[in-house]
Amino acid sequence: NGTITLDNKTYLKANGYAVYNESTSEVVLSEGNIYGLYNKGMLKITKGNYYNGSNNYAVYNEKTLNIDDIIIDSGKNGIFNSGTLNIKDGQIISSKGIDNTGTLNIENMNMNASGVGIANSGNIKINDCYLKSSANTITQTSGVITINEGKIESTSAYAIFESNGTLNINGGEVIGKTHGIATDWQWSPSININGGKVSGEQNGINISSCDSPNLVITNGEIFGKVYGVYMASGGYNSAKSRLKIGINDENINNSIPSIMGGSYGLYINS
Repeated sequence: NGTITLDNKTYLKANGYAVYNESTSEVVLSEGNIYGLYNKGMLKITKGNYYNGSNNYAVYNEKTLNIDDIIIDSGKNGIFNSGTLNIKDGQIISSKGIDNTGTLNIENMNMNASGVGIANSGNIKINDCYLKSSANTITQTSGVITINEGKIESTSAYAIFESNGTLNINGGEVIGKTHGIATDWQWSPSININGGKVSGEQNGINISSCDSPNLVITNGEIFGKVYGVYMASGGYNSAKSRLKIGINDENINNSIPSIMGGSYGLYINS
């Protein structure tokens, strides 16, 4: 354990990962220019510039990694996480931003990815981040994603591609070039919109040919230039598709949630 402090003129390079940590007590690594970091212990990063170098990822984490202010500039992939990763403040510029199979908490982080921004099969909490991608900004095959604040944007595809798992949106903006949120064929995603704004150049939310999807909209704004919400059958258990809008109580509200579309606000084809 201890603290390692580098200056901005220090560069660490190797044939593989320049830094390898397997300490069972926390090590603090501060500043410097690192060409690849592999963590199999407990590590905290405060500031610094990270590059992938000859590695597939600039940062590879299998255990516990806490990051406070980092810049990742990678021509390949930014971060792989199968452990517990907490990021507060930072910037990622890469092809793929983050591969997550573990637990990921990100706050006040900016990402600009030319490929998929975040690929998730674990658990993610997003607070006050700006995540932007030229492909699908977030893809999920399993696990849970909770978005509390921030902006998720795709400049050419879906902001969120939800194959399976659970997606909770409590606030922020989700903006897709085609659809804001889209699903995959023969899977059973659960999507809960409790606040925020979801929009797309075509549909705000596009659920097509899913196997028993579950969509609950209790609050927030959904908008699509064609349909606000498009829900079509076609999966193995399409008869089990569920859509719930609003809260079942004694109050009547004609503006919350808001679902609007250029053609129709809500389109259901069963």
